[in-house]
Amino acid sequence: MENHIILSQRLTKQELTCIEHCQQHSDCAADGECELQERVANIVTENESEVVG
Repeated sequence: MENHIILSQRLTKQELTCIEHCQQHSDCAADGECELQERVANIVTENESEVVG
């Protein structure tokens, strides 16, 4: 849940809507080429490394 707060601060409303859709429908980025998913993963990783560090 903490990640959602961070993402909501760093992404646009449209991007957040897309992410929510992707969490419910696994058809998104089935080909593995979703820049938004990659960006989200980077933000989450960045945040986790800040918390640990």
